[in-house]
Amino acid sequence: MNKKILHVVPTLKKDGAETQLLILLKELKKIVPVIDLITFDFFSEGKSIKKDLAELGINVHEYKKNILLTTVHLYRRLKKENYDTVHSHLPKSDILVGIVNILVNFNHVISVHAQYGTRKKESRAKYFFLFPFWRLFINRADSVIAISEKVK
Repeated sequence: MNKKILHVVPTLKKDGAETQLLILLKELKKIVPVIDLITFDFFSEGKSIKKDLAELGINVHEYKKNILLTTVHLYRRLKKENYDTVHSHLPKSDILVGIVNILVNFNHVISVHAQYGTRKKESRAKYFFLFPFWRLFINRADSVIAISEKVK
């Protein structure tokens, strides 16, 4: 199998979605020779999966300047590289990849890891305003993976 996959995730902090991504990447690396990952958030405290990714041979690209420059970089990378699949994780990444997918055609897969805006200490207002915009890109994606019936 000669495939290339790009994963886009906001942070590399060792949390639920990132841990699930790491489990997925361990299995994918067995059958997919080239896996790249882009991260762009400013979170740099606490435990990270960065070392685990390096051990797997995942090419990690960190862009922590701002979301506009990250969008431009992602656009250029997707115009230049021939990825079979672009897999986004978490709403920030889904929206970023969705915007670029309007301009560049590629297979976009989204993973939905939780019912966002429903957990304790999580901004409900943020998701109230973000959800309609995010849903637009979910509906445009080629595939959506929901981790449970509750998420569905």
